[in-house]
Amino acid sequence: MKRYPTLPHIADAPPDLFDSGHLWLTEYVVGAHLRFTMDASGLVRFGDRTRTYDPSESLPDPYERGVEHVRANLRRDTLRAAVDTSEVVFFGQVPDADAYDDAPAFLGFGVWSGERFRPPDAVSGIFGEIGLSPVNAFERELHTRDFDPDSYRLPGSAWRDGSAAGAVVENKTGDRAVLRR
Repeated sequence: MKRYPTLPHIADAPPDLFDSGHLWLTEYVVGAHLRFTMDASGLVRFGDRTRTYDPSESLPDPYERGVEHVRANLRRDTLRAAVDTSEVVFFGQVPDADAYDDAPAFLGFGVWSGERFRPPDAVSGIFGEIGLSPVNAFERELHTRDFDPDSYRLPGSAWRDGSAAGAVVENKTGDRAVLRR
């Protein structure tokens, strides 16, 4: 199952991040990284950042809430009708329960389809269509000339009181970095 690449800090962002024209800024959520895929039979397989778990295995405690949430809310028929499910991997975060009072147990932030990551605008729609919540977007289609990482102030979190833990800055070609203060 495809792994999600490590997010560099904004100071170490890929050079092309700011060359593509427009950016999406989404909320960075602190928690446990969870990924999943579904086979043709509807069986959902899960993995953490580095390991894929056998369907008969129990996942470690930090992931159980997210796994239960995905199993209960995933619209398998919608997913099966839309794509060849063996080619798709979904990535998200199980928010830290102590830090996020109002968050669903799984928040999606990435979709690998075939040979590439889907662009951020598609990711948001895909998670909604299959019954799962995406991370919230602070900015959509923000022109790169209008974004200064040094002066950007993190907005309030959609999932807890106070400001967000960070923002993921992403372009449509898949370049991304995280801005954390």
